[in-house]
Order: sequence, then structure tokens, then C-alpha cells
Amino acid sequence: MTMIYGERTHRSAFCIGTNGSVAPLTRTPFMSGNFNEAWLQELLEDTPAMIPAAGISPEYQDLVCIGREVPVGSGETQGYIDNLYVTPSGGIVIVETKLYRNQEARRTVVAQIIDYAKELQKWDAAKLDEIAYNYTYRKNGQAHRIIDLMAAKGFLSFSDEKSLTDSLNVNLENASCLLLIIGDGIRTGVQQLADFLNDNTSMSLLSSSRCSPSANVAPKLLMAEKLNAPL
Repeated sequence: MTMIYGERTHRSAFCIGTNGSVAPLTRTPFMSGNFNEAWLQELLEDTPAMIPAAGISPEYQDLVCIGREVPVGSGETQGYIDNLYVTPSGGIVIVETKLYRNQEARRTVVAQIIDYAKELQKWDAAKLDEIAYNYTYRKNGQAHRIIDLMAAKGFLSFSDEKSLTDSLNVNLENASCLLLIIGDGIRTGVQQLADFLNDNTSMSLLSSSRCSPSANVAPKLLMAEKLNAPL
């Protein structure tokens, strides 16, 4: 299948089959059919390459998922990171999925994901290894550390473990994380607030096109904001 996009502002997409057949792809909002946040989380978990993080900074290239529904905080401040990733360079990426119909897709989602980053600042590389260890055991029945995952994908060798650990610790200490809110749309209040915040926060939009019987997702980076000050 080949996808051809039309003009940038009003994009159209076509599915070209191996036999030369052409079928238009029409946008299907995630609020229809069986699309929900759990479906989106699983999609991003299994296919991290579809997240346009490298378009924000090269350090966020080659995402490796180390956790899903990761608990952070405690008591009234406890929450769950939808998808947690690290990169070979020690970059840390927090993903919060919010569909447009979810009322938390309003301004509160920005405060929520920033709070997750604040909690991660209390962690170290050993804690991330523990998260990855438990996550891979639950998912595949075999426990792996972060360096194991990186080596298996050919991103790093085991001799790179020390430099990876050092980079992760530095980024955690400085609360240097890429924060992504991913969904099928962004509410005006959220965009205005993210524009105002000069933070380690990025907003990303995934627009969905559908060509029966499968769905084709076309990621689109909507906006990116960064702040050099710590949380």
C-alpha cells in the first residue's frame, strides 16, 4: 500500500494497491467505531516509530517503550503514565493519550502530564530499569532491562550501559523529558495554555484515515514548546 497526500492544509490520502487500484481514505475520528484510548495506547506501545518525536529533537529518535499505565506519585497525587519511552541517547518521553471527547482533553491534561514529569524527577535510572523489568515480564513472560531492549533492537551494545545510565540519571535529575499529548484533536484551551508554557512539553496530533478493512494512522506534529527551566 502507498499513501499519497494532497495539499498540506487540506490533506487528502489515497490507498494505492499492488494491482494499481486507487481508493480514497476518508478521515475517521477516533470517537467512532472501536477507537478508544486503550486502543491508541496499545498502538503507540507496539509501534513507537509512528510518534514524530525525532521531529522535535534528534535525541528523541528510536523510541523504546518501557512501560504502559506506569504508576507515579502516591495518595491524592497518584496517576498513571499511559506510555513511557526511553531512547538510546538517554532521552525520556512521557505520552498521555486523550481523545477529543474526553473532558480531560481540556486544560487539565497539560497540568496532569507536567505533574508526571515532576514525579519522574524523583526517580533514577535504576527505577526506570525496574519499570522496564516488570513491564517486559508482564508483556512477554521474560524480564529485560533497558540495555537489554536497546541491544536487542541494535540501538546500543552492552558496553554502552554506563553512558546510557549516566544520561538517564542526568535527564531525570534535570526533569528533562519530552511530554507528548497524543489524540485525535486538541481543544482550544489546551493549545493556548501550551503556547503560554515555555516547558518541556510537546503536543502531537494523530489524525486517522480509514480504508476498509484496516485503519491507517497518519501522525502529524501539531505544536512543540520547550522550556529550559527545571520543573
